[in-house]
Amino acid sequence: MSGIELVGLAIADENQRVLLLHRRDHNQWQLPGGRKLAGETAADAAARHAFEELNVDVLKQRYLGHAAFSQGGVDYECEWRGAEAIRNVPILGDMDAYDDARYHNLMKYNIRSIGVSPNVDRFIQAVHSSEIRLLPVSTVQ
Repeated sequence: MSGIELVGLAIADENQRVLLLHRRDHNQWQLPGGRKLAGETAADAAARHAFEELNVDVLKQRYLGHAAFSQGGVDYECEWRGAEAIRNVPILGDMDAYDDARYHNLMKYNIRSIGVSPNVDRFIQAVHSSEIRLLPVSTVQ
């Protein structure tokens, strides 16, 4: 499947919980991130979205994996990137699109009950199956 190229940024805290944003229009939790611009690398897109959506600067990133999914009849391909620490405390920068930002434990058996996006659902599956690992932040390159 080829589709719209996205990047999702997994920002983990010291307890390996992942920061998710609650999107108003879809009523779903999702990773910070979004569309890549023409000619933009995934790392640059992730850093740009982190700043636009959370007013934070990403210090370090690494590739985690990728997935294809559909939502609303549109096909997407998303590259997941892990981030080490961030400068500043996350503050929602796009209040029109998002109404909450919280760290969530993706290993909880009922995490999907909060209403996650198809991308986050696939990300959770990858974490649970050990397809991707959320490493301690100090190991991010």
